[in-house]
Amino acid sequence: MISFINKDFKDALNQIVLSDVPYSKFKIPLKYQKAMCIYELGDYEMFLNELDSQKHFIKNNTFIAESSIAKINNYFLIIKKLC
Repeated sequence: MISFINKDFKDALNQIVLSDVPYSKFKIPLKYQKAMCIYELGDYEMFLNELDSQKHFIKNNTFIAESSIAKINNYFLIIKKLC
């Protein structure tokens, strides 16, 4: 978060990628943060890869509630429109 606040988006993205979160529920907020960093970097191709990764994440994790899936998809749709 400190790197993101300081507008060092590459470092923030590197920290997110290097983090190994043992709890699946914490992976969703990290995906949100990662999408924001990619948007700020302006890398549309990387965002599309992350969008694809997010779809696989939702498909393969049954613990995610339907309401949460709708929120996640809406979040990524808004960022895609911004790109």
